Amino acid sequence: MLNDRNPHWVYTQTIKMFAAPASPPFEDEAELERHWGRVWGIDNDVGQIRSILVHRPGPEMAVVDPAKRIPEIGSFGDVDEGWYFQSETPPDVPAMQAEHDALVAALKAAGIEVFHAEGVEDGRLKSCYTRDPFIMVKGGAIVCRMGARIRRGEELATTRTLAKIGIPILRTISGAGVMEGGSFAWINSSTAAIGVGVRVNRDGALQVAEVLKRQGVELLIVDSRVTTSISTCRS
Repeated sequence: MLNDRNPHWVYTQTIKMFAAPASPPFEDEAELERHWGRVWGIDNDVGQIRSILVHRPGPEMAVVDPAKRIPEIGSFGDVDEGWYFQSETPPDVPAMQAEHDALVAALKAAGIEVFHAEGVEDGRLKSCYTRDPFIMVKGGAIVCRMGARIRRGEELATTRTLAKIGIPILRTISGAGVMEGGSFAWINSSTAAIGVGVRVNRDGALQVAEVLKRQGVELLIVDSRVTTSISTCRS
């Protein structure tokens, strides 16, 4: 009788009987297709764009106060509040929206799937730069941890959007790591590079390297302040 058997033994045998194999790896195309609905991720920066995430400028641009100017950097801004808008004139939001809408229309006309970032909070005026709060690697996304005060917090809207779309999140930069996607680039399918500087620290770069290492990808870490300094993180 089943009830006469040791419950632990029954549990162990059940787990063995229905265990999922470790191979192929998570980022295997068949695995992604079966369990995540499609093959997510990229391993290049020059291939054909299949899908893209955008954000239409909106109410968050109201944080820009034309009365607050920082002449030495050519920006509107407030250091205490942590925002800046680098321009000679205040933002023309209707013009920005019209340009954004034209870009989205052109992308769709080219057959590109367009996703929109959701839940952008007030004051996050840089949210239209969707290249920064996350990067795509093989199998899914790495959510960054922004280096500028005005951008810290974009990660939440990004995470919620990725989850709604159904994109696997392979890592979120944590601890003392700082990382922005604009400093990351694919060189080829087995090599990527990241620049360490104002908006990426070595801790953040090494967290990215940990993900890539499991995929057999070498990450070149370049000190942007001393361009001759290059280290590698190999698989």
